[in-house]
Amino acid sequence: MGHLLDHAPALAADVIDVATAALSAAWPRSLAAREVERLAEDGYVIGEACDVDFALALHTPELADMALSAITLAGFTALDRHPDAHGFVTVRAPVRLRAYDLVRAASRLNRAVWRYGGFAEVIGPAAPAAAVDMPGRAA
Repeated sequence: MGHLLDHAPALAADVIDVATAALSAAWPRSLAAREVERLAEDGYVIGEACDVDFALALHTPELADMALSAITLAGFTALDRHPDAHGFVTVRAPVRLRAYDLVRAASRLNRAVWRYGGFAEVIGPAAPAAAVDMPGRAA
């Protein structure tokens, strides 16, 4: 029983992530659902796993090393180990291109860095979509 109580905060956070992600995926006007629609229009295969970039803003430069260590433990990779002049770092992780998965990944990243003065937002897939012949679109 003690083991379960030790993991209760992490379990509660995971339940909140799952609920938020499920609502974002189900609600067609959610930001995540609109982002997935935009990705589909740009030629990405929805549901396919790919590397997704995130912008990580670090407002407390003296805690940047701890924040970057936390993102590594959460399964993300910092493309640069030092924030730029504005405190930003680009972070990458493999994510399935679905509203649910994008929200869960962003929530996991934000939970890893909030205590170090950080905040993250999805940028988008790291690689451009494969060239697809799409009638009606300008080249």
